[in-house]
Amino acid sequence: MFIAKNRNRVYCYDKFCAQVAHVAGQSSKMGDHEVKCDDCGATFTAQHPSARWCSKLCANRHWGRVRARQRRKRTEANYYDLEVFQRDGWRCHICGELTDWTVPRTHPDGATIDHIVAITKGGADDLENVATAHHHCNIAKGNR
Repeated sequence: MFIAKNRNRVYCYDKFCAQVAHVAGQSSKMGDHEVKCDDCGATFTAQHPSARWCSKLCANRHWGRVRARQRRKRTEANYYDLEVFQRDGWRCHICGELTDWTVPRTHPDGATIDHIVAITKGGADDLENVATAHHHCNIAKGNR
């Protein structure tokens, strides 16, 4: 039986059929199978062949550890942000306008640190490779 989630839906697809069959207690086309959670080790019934975690909590815990490992690999910066802002006179090196030091960094006019040669492009995280930039200018520049 097909139950549309919205009125524009005409045909079902395998994932939807699998969910309906799972709710009805029938075996699904996707092939429900027992899997061991990569994080906590609990056994759970996976509804998708590539399922790795038993819950969103376990997935978030896993990716949190991945991000922590990535942060540890980064080198420690040998400069302070305020030192860069004062060196540049609080002026954005991209557009040339003054940044607003009274607003948070995430505000479009807030001062942020911009790597002139992006770290992803092989640039170093040192004082010679950083400059002051507006938050919106820095986001628009990206890693170019």
